[in-house]
Amino acid sequence: MNDVRNFPSGDEPIEFMLSSPLVVLIDPIVLDGLSAELQAICDSPISERTAMIRVLPGFMRVGVQQVVSFRPGAFRLGNNDFEETDEEESAETFDVDTGTVCIIDLNSLRSTAKTVRWERYDRMLRSTTALESIGIEMIKEFGGPFFGMLSGDISTPFRGDGRYRLRSKAPHAIS
Repeated sequence: MNDVRNFPSGDEPIEFMLSSPLVVLIDPIVLDGLSAELQAICDSPISERTAMIRVLPGFMRVGVQQVVSFRPGAFRLGNNDFEETDEEESAETFDVDTGTVCIIDLNSLRSTAKTVRWERYDRMLRSTTALESIGIEMIKEFGGPFFGMLSGDISTPFRGDGRYRLRSKAPHAIS
């Protein structure tokens, strides 16, 4: 993972690192709005965090997915790795309203919630030249590329706004 591939780039999949078998799936506006709550959750034991994430305030669900056959390292995720769902109670289900989902290593939730704020995200969206430089800046701030952002595409299963979950066996380890 020499190039920064954590951010939307057309229909290309994203690549990111995972140190935990649990990934958080969250709309960037929810990540910004619940930043303090998400950071506070990280003071609790990791075994309690999934349940705490499920009862966060607001009407949009935040998902937590366990990676199958996990081992720490680099992972890839694309728009075809998602599926729409009507499930409301599943911990894996998440809602998207901005057309984008953030994928976050649970071990990096605190630093991501602190660093990936709406103002920065908005700057990234407004300038293709700023995308990589802001992304590199954020990655340095929290010690590695333990997150990614993927934008919906109407020609794929992850179209943007809606309720989703990851397909089984996603994300995919990169050899």
